[in-house]
Amino acid sequence: MTPPAWPRRAAVVAAGLLLPLALGALVVGLWQRGWQAAFHGPYGQPVNNVILGELLAGACPGQTFVADAPGLYRIDVMLATYQRANTGPLVLHVRAAPFAAADWATVTSDMHSVADNAFHAFTFQPLPLPAGVPAYFCLEAPAARPGNAITLLPRQDDAYPGGRALWPTGEPMNHAADLTFRLYYQPGAAWAVAAGLERLAAGKPGLLGRPETYVLLLAIYLGLVLPFVGGLAARVVWRWPAGLGTDQETPPA
Repeated sequence: MTPPAWPRRAAVVAAGLLLPLALGALVVGLWQRGWQAAFHGPYGQPVNNVILGELLAGACPGQTFVADAPGLYRIDVMLATYQRANTGPLVLHVRAAPFAAADWATVTSDMHSVADNAFHAFTFQPLPLPAGVPAYFCLEAPAARPGNAITLLPRQDDAYPGGRALWPTGEPMNHAADLTFRLYYQPGAAWAVAAGLERLAAGKPGLLGRPETYVLLLAIYLGLVLPFVGGLAARVVWRWPAGLGTDQETPPA
């Protein structure tokens, strides 16, 4: 038995329009998520080779850096416990500069939760900082005392071009050029896609060095692929109802 013509035609139209659009949205969405994940992080300086000494009350060793992407929301710092259980607050300050009075973000943890010779994560609400903005973070333990304190594990040689290890006064640290740290971002879809296009075009000659070329190529690709997929889906939908009854009906030419 052949189903009525109008429901089948409606199904063909829906398949010819909705399925290609859904496929296109899926392709663009996956591409965007890939670039967003690529800019998520971590950035920073991951190697340590010296010990700073006990982090005691009144000290706040820190690091200047440059935001790699918008939406900084997490900073990991390499710490050590001297293989003991230390207690007391551990506070991360994120500021515009070492000498800045106000914090952009303040995160309080506890020394008891610090693992020995490992990164310790400090998470906060994403900061509305655009990429390229200089910033600074420092770490203090206001209740620490000798024998009840953690330490930072920085790097003696300068390996991070975006900043250096500094005290809040702006003075450099002895025997430490950079702290050991990781930066994480939530850059947002629009920025991630735009930055991804910039990276694709970077260093390429002629038109390949322009981000809009890749937007055009993607549009051409979708313009060629989506009609084919839509037509294939329409033919599948056209055949499907006939298979429920008789096999006498054939798809349109």
